[in-house]
Amino acid sequence: MNDVEPSTRRVFFALLPDQNTHHALAQAIAPIIKANHPRLRWLSSESWHLTLRFVGNVTNHQLEGLTECVEQIAGNHSQVDLNLLQIEPFPSRRRPVVLAATGDSTPSACLLVAGLEHACRDLGLPAEHRGWRCHLTLARVRGRSAIDIGSTTLNVALRSRELLLMETVVQDRQSQYVPVARGFLNE
Repeated sequence: MNDVEPSTRRVFFALLPDQNTHHALAQAIAPIIKANHPRLRWLSSESWHLTLRFVGNVTNHQLEGLTECVEQIAGNHSQVDLNLLQIEPFPSRRRPVVLAATGDSTPSACLLVAGLEHACRDLGLPAEHRGWRCHLTLARVRGRSAIDIGSTTLNVALRSRELLLMETVVQDRQSQYVPVARGFLNE
C-alpha cells in the first residue's frame, strides 16, 4: 500500500484588472508606497487579481475537474462590473493579511461566486464558510497585529469578462500567480 500523499497544487478563481484599473490603482497606491511602511510587501502589478473563490491545495485529479468546468461556469454567467471604493487592510484592521482595494459585492459577482462554490462542492472540495468580500490584493502585510494605515478612498471601475483558475507558484520565496484555465463571461 502506498502511504505517500498525492502531489497538490494551490489554486483559486480570480478576475484580472484591465489596464484602466491598473493605472488608477497604481496612482492611488503611489503615496502609500512612498511612505515606505515596513510591514508592507508590495505585489508587482502583474500579480494583481481579484479573488473570487480560494480553493487551496488540490490533487491533480481535482485540478483536472476544476479546469474542465471553468469555461462552462464562465458561459453561464455575465461579465462582472465592480466599483473599488477604498484601499484598506483586509480582512480587518486588527488582523490584516493583505492591503487590498475593496468594493461592492455586485449581483453579477455574487452569482459567479455562488456558481464557483457549487462547482467546488460538486468536485468534493470543502465548502467555503466565509462569505465572499470583494478585494483585490495589492500588498502582503507582515505579521498579524493591527496596522496603522488609513483608508484611501477610491472610485475605480473594474470590468472583467475573463474568469481564471490560477495556481500559486512559490519561487525564491516569492509567490507568482499562473493561469491554469480561463473562460469568458457573457456580455
